[in-house]
Amino acid sequence: MDVSRPVKCMPDVIIYLDVKIDTALKRIINNRKVLKYRDEKLSVLEKKKNVLGFVSTYYLYFLKNIKKFTGTDIRVEYIDANRPENMVLNDTIKIIEKLL
Repeated sequence: MDVSRPVKCMPDVIIYLDVKIDTALKRIINNRKVLKYRDEKLSVLEKKKNVLGFVSTYYLYFLKNIKKFTGTDIRVEYIDANRPENMVLNDTIKIIEKLL
């Protein structure tokens, strides 16, 4: 047995909270006392919305093609996180409870 060989662990399910960038930034502003990201004010994130949009697009592409990237069929649950936070939380809890 080669103990130095990396072990590949895959999740049973991925829960993706799909939220618009503007909604996410508003929530960050409303829920954080200190608005800093990597020692810079939050405005850095606001200036990089196009980059965040690209990252979001790539995440969705990756998840929709997960078997191609991982070689494994992993269940992906998408939650519309633009809705009120309590609804998002309830949907997330329901998914997790089904797994238990």
